[in-house]
Formats: sequence, structure tokens, C-alpha cells
Amino acid sequence: DSIDDEDLAAVEEAEFDAQVEQDDEGQIAHDAQTVRSVHDQAIDIMKGNRVQMTRTEEQTALNLFPKARIIFSLVSGLARRIHDASNLNEVFQDLVSKDAELQSSQMHTLARRMPTRWNSEFDCLYSHLYFKKIVQSMTGVSAYKLKAYRLDDEQWKLAVDLQSVLLLFKELTDLFSQAEVPLVVNAIPMLLSLRNRLALSTESNENRPTPAVIRIASQAAILLLNKYLDLMWDCDIYILAIVFCPDRKLAWFKAKLKYSNENTKKVKSIILSTWTKYAPEKVDKGKAAEGSQRPKKTREQKLVRVLLYNSSI
Repeated sequence: DSIDDEDLAAVEEAEFDAQVEQDDEGQIAHDAQTVRSVHDQAIDIMKGNRVQMTRTEEQTALNLFPKARIIFSLVSGLARRIHDASNLNEVFQDLVSKDAELQSSQMHTLARRMPTRWNSEFDCLYSHLYFKKIVQSMTGVSAYKLKAYRLDDEQWKLAVDLQSVLLLFKELTDLFSQAEVPLVVNAIPMLLSLRNRLALSTESNENRPTPAVIRIASQAAILLLNKYLDLMWDCDIYILAIVFCPDRKLAWFKAKLKYSNENTKKVKSIILSTWTKYAPEKVDKGKAAEGSQRPKKTREQKLVRVLLYNSSI
């Protein structure tokens, strides 16, 4: 069936909205360069592990991001249309209520994509797959003007693959998006946990073979993650939080990060310099006897004392 002008306009609107949600052009260019860099490194590393992509798989990889963007545009666009149009929303709710498999479901509508909300891409995609039968039904009715949002078989398969990849990040982002949850001391450990999960995706076995393109992409993600771990040296607070945590301390860096003696000395140097900088000043005993008061602690000094004595961080 041909797609009329209204449906084409709907697609353009969805793609435009998706582009608006992206960062500025400079950030996009930086991200693209970073992806190209780790992509080449990952291919070389996996070649050493006898993992190589066929020409077909490589072409698939090159087309993956454009296709993924299109899918997110279609999925989020459909959710927006159904939410914003009362008649479409009524049809959707009616179909849900009549579906015996959804009678006990806690989910009743398509999740909308929210640029400022973590995991919204996962939620949007998950609900689209969850209501696949209803989505296919509504996008197949010409009167609803939703044909432009209809996914073909290849796009449905890619949607499933994308959901599996996003699931790796969901648990961590759910934790870090909660209020009143201590984050600083857990930032690096959580990145390591994510790296370990990605490492599993670089492997394959006979019972559950993993496509080469997924294994190489996972290796590329690990390389990018390592860049972020290296950046922790630019912000001492992450190191301080771990060293002052009673169940981690300096030994954690040796056990989990396999730090060399040189890096361990670097951590010690950061701790000592921080303590020297923010430790409360000594008060002359003579002046103290005369009634002079200890100088007020700065905000930074209070922060360090909290890190030293508050094990809840």
C-alpha cells in the first residue's frame, strides 16, 4: 500500500523530533568521532581473538545506527500520536481491554520517549514490543493514518535486539536515577559491573552463538567505558569516596582494578594532598586558653570529614 502525504508528514515529524532530542551539533560530531575510533580498535582486538565480521555483517553494522534512529522515531512517534489523539487513544484502550492475554497486565498504554528521563528509550521500545499485536493492528488500518509508523519484519527483529542491548544499562540507570541513593562511592564499581556484562557479550558458545557484529560492538563499548574510567583521575571525589568507604578502602583498587604499585602510590598521594589541604587548622594552645575559637570549617573541610566518618556514603 502507498503511504499518503499525511503519513509521510508524520514520519518527517517523528524524525525531526528525534533529531531535536539529540545534543548540539558539536557533541554529535564528537560522539561520531569517538565511535569511529573505538570501532577500529575493537575490530583489531577481536581479530586477535579470531572474531571477524563477514562483509554482510560489516555492512549491517554500518547501517545499524541509522536504522536504530529510524526505529526509535517510529516507535516514539506512534506513542505520541496515540497519546495526543483522543480517538486513537480510545481505540487503543478498547483493544487492550478486549485482549484476554492483557487482562491481568499492569501496563495499559504505550510509554512515551522522554529525552530528559533515563531508560525512556528502553521503556518506549519495551511497551511497543509488549503491545506488538495491537500496534500491528492499528498501524494496518488506513483510516487511522498510522501506516507511516508500521514496522516491517526486519525492523521488528532489530527492535528486539536493541531492547536486549538497552537492558544491560537499565538496572544501573534505574539505581542512579533514584532519589536519596548514595551514588559517588558506587559510580566506579557500577561502571566495572557494566564492563563485565559487556565482556560476556564479546563471547560466544555453541548453545547460544553470538553474532560477530554484536561481539565486536560490545568490545567497542568496553573501550569507550575504559575511557570514562580513566577520567576518574580528573575528579578526586570518586577516589576519596572509595578509599574512605569502610568495606573498600585502598585494597579495593588492587583487588578490583588490579592497580600497579605506581597507581596505588598515586591514590595515596591524592588522599594525603587532600587531607593536607582540607584538614582543620591547629589552634595555638596559648590562644585557646585566652578564649580564642577554632576557625570555622569551610564547606570543603566538612565534606572531607563526612567522607572520613560517614560510612553511609
